[in-house]
Amino acid sequence: MDALEILRTIVALNTRALLAERSRGRLDHELATTREALKQTTDDLQETVRLADLLYQVSQRMGAVTDYLLKERSIKDGSQDPESFELMLNKVVKQLEAEESKNGEGKSDEGAGPHAEAAGTAELDD
Repeated sequence: MDALEILRTIVALNTRALLAERSRGRLDHELATTREALKQTTDDLQETVRLADLLYQVSQRMGAVTDYLLKERSIKDGSQDPESFELMLNKVVKQLEAEESKNGEGKSDEGAGPHAEAAGTAELDD
């Protein structure tokens, strides 16, 4: 091997080493970016779980309060009617419909929903 071939080999090796170093730098940067995105996603997921837990607890408490209030109402009224919840729901739906009509929104088929159907059947039962 002469000196020229040795220099060419050294230049080729240096070029490959430089390319490998640049590639590794890009990969390290991508890895750091991916880790940061993963950390952010994990934090978001944990926050979502905390919010879901909070909503579940609030829902449970609201259910317990509703049950308590319905029991208290049935004790005050002296009625042990098992339909008291349905009657209460129908009353609330009617009040909401009255408020909507006062606000000028009116009642449409799209906004009627299942509660209006329940109120309608209860009116037929009365």
